[in-house]
Amino acid sequence: MKDVEVFDDEGSVGRSIIHSFEKWVGVCFPKLYVSLLSKHNCLKPARDVFDFAGYDGEIDSRDVSFLGYQTEQYDGRNGLIEDYQEEGEFNPRGIVVIGDAANGDFICFDYRHDPKTCNPPVVLMIHDDFMEDQEGQPWRVIFDVAPSFEAFMDMLYSDEE
Repeated sequence: MKDVEVFDDEGSVGRSIIHSFEKWVGVCFPKLYVSLLSKHNCLKPARDVFDFAGYDGEIDSRDVSFLGYQTEQYDGRNGLIEDYQEEGEFNPRGIVVIGDAANGDFICFDYRHDPKTCNPPVVLMIHDDFMEDQEGQPWRVIFDVAPSFEAFMDMLYSDEE
């Protein structure tokens, strides 16, 4: 993985807090994610832009700010991860929101196909666009971004590059 340059963060967070959240949502996070977020709670990387194949395969881009965990240092400037988990309210089971984009979209781990994995793909969930599943249930539109967290971090770039 590329070195991560930090634009902003809110200090460190104990791994036990991250692991408690994992247990609460019933998933296993990638070790690299746990290591990175434990050092940089509410991480905003300097290279924060990624590309993905959006509607009709057109290449689009978003930025990412990682959601944080409640600590004594947390000052409320950035979102807390537990506040973004809305399973059943337009969010399919197995999607865990880990970050957001400036336009309001969500960066997520996708456990839908393998709930037991510790290395889920990263997807983008569109906050204001919906589709229906086979039963007619409305869900937010989801686009594949990267096959793993490490691949996601490696694809990040600065829009000034």
